[in-house]
Amino acid sequence: MNIECMRAKYKLPGDVEKDAYILPVSGGADSTYLAILLIQMFPDAPWKLVFTDTGEEHESILTQLDRLEVYLGRKIERLGDETLFGLVERWGGFLPSPAARYCTNELKAKPFKAWLKNFD
Repeated sequence: MNIECMRAKYKLPGDVEKDAYILPVSGGADSTYLAILLIQMFPDAPWKLVFTDTGEEHESILTQLDRLEVYLGRKIERLGDETLFGLVERWGGFLPSPAARYCTNELKAKPFKAWLKNFD
């Protein structure tokens, strides 16, 4: 991959002097690669890396995020105060399912939206 060639072909939108560039990461292969690629292509952009934690992530995901922080030399802000099992207990033992995915909203979307308010 020729980063210089890619920089010439693609332009980061916005103004790197004024804007925040938010990059959610999951610890999976796709978001890890995207973070590496974007930061290599646009190293001067003020990237804000963020991970929303369910409190029940597999240890390998957390290890991958730690490695990514070291590799990029950038901190990944980790959000989440509640755990999946704590949420299930709060919902009276009702388990999430494909038809009732309340855990995604409660553990991922709400903390992320609240965090985004820091950039208004």
